[in-house]
Amino acid sequence: MTETTPLLEWGILNSLNTATLIGYVREELGTAIPLSKVTATTFRDVRSISAMLYEAGEAASA
Repeated sequence: MTETTPLLEWGILNSLNTATLIGYVREELGTAIPLSKVTATTFRDVRSISAMLYEAGEAASA
């Protein structure tokens, strides 16, 4: 698996796994993921998830 592995296409992420990931990010990283960011594009691969988390962190610290 690489940072561009298609997580949804390959079935690595599904609705349950995505919800688990969102909960983990909220609890462990203290970052809430806005509903508007819960899209297939955002959760396409590790790179897109990382970019979304970076943007969320930047917005929270501004």
